[in-house]
Amino acid sequence: WFDEVRGSLTADLGLAGLLGAPRAMVVGRVDGFDVAGTGPGQLTFRLAADQHRISVAQLDASMSANHLTGSGSLDFESQALRATAQLELSDLPLLASRIPAEWRASGEISARAEIGGVLANPTVIGSVEGRALALADQRIDAMSGSVNYANGRVVLQDVSIQQPDGGRLSAAAEYAISSRGYS
Repeated sequence: WFDEVRGSLTADLGLAGLLGAPRAMVVGRVDGFDVAGTGPGQLTFRLAADQHRISVAQLDASMSANHLTGSGSLDFESQALRATAQLELSDLPLLASRIPAEWRASGEISARAEIGGVLANPTVIGSVEGRALALADQRIDAMSGSVNYANGRVVLQDVSIQQPDGGRLSAAAEYAISSRGYS
């Protein structure tokens, strides 16, 4: 899908430090950001790197009423990961421009994630909430749940879906990636 990414990148690069211990700082912006017809949008970022770590102090992406914000770092020596992300989707049909109209979702979704651990064994703690959702003539008043990933296991907890007519669905699941087993 990389051949379908478009936009105009502007960046300021700063170099400092010593010859044997350089530091780089980049502040950038992508205008007209588009992935497979979902744009145009805007992406801004601020990152820093040295021989010990790379950190993204700020990442903001917007397409219509959809927004992603985040920050994070990777320590090269310890391989420690630290990141947070927040996603607010208020224009779901924009993200599904290639899906037939009757299958496009509408409504609002919010998601949050915290990433930790180390590069070889990351952890993720996330949550999702949805409001006034519709998909293929199915209406959902509210949706919520959490997802955790650690040690090769994905755990869905407290999944709840409520429909306008009073219908409710509650679920929990676990998936082990290495064995492909689920419960």
